[in-house]
Amino acid sequence: MEIYNLLCSFQQAFDDRNWDVMRECPADPVYTDYSCFRNTPAETLAAEDYIARRKGALAYLRTQHNFSNWQVEIDGDCARARCNYAIHRFHLDFQGEPDASFIPGVTTCSRSNGRTKDGSSPPLPRSS
Repeated sequence: MEIYNLLCSFQQAFDDRNWDVMRECPADPVYTDYSCFRNTPAETLAAEDYIARRKGALAYLRTQHNFSNWQVEIDGDCARARCNYAIHRFHLDFQGEPDASFIPGVTTCSRSNGRTKDGSSPPLPRSS
């Protein structure tokens, strides 16, 4: 339940644009892999840089994050969670249909501190 609540808080922070709450979610550094929908390579960066990028990317958007199909593996003090999620993006001038992205996600969390780790554990296999 801790992992679920952590990811709910993280995604809700995007939707609420609550950068203080977002800063409480990931550990430092943050491992990101947006290659499946942004054509950018996976990378590890400082949490503050990650949040600054998200603020910039969302400057003209509103979002609604939803997720489902949870898979959680616990190995000692480390847990890996995988879920499918849909991100509905709305431009501030939104007048029509949302732009939805459906993305398989893998998140590695530490049970000991409840924060996202740097991705050093191998991820769960992605479905094709």
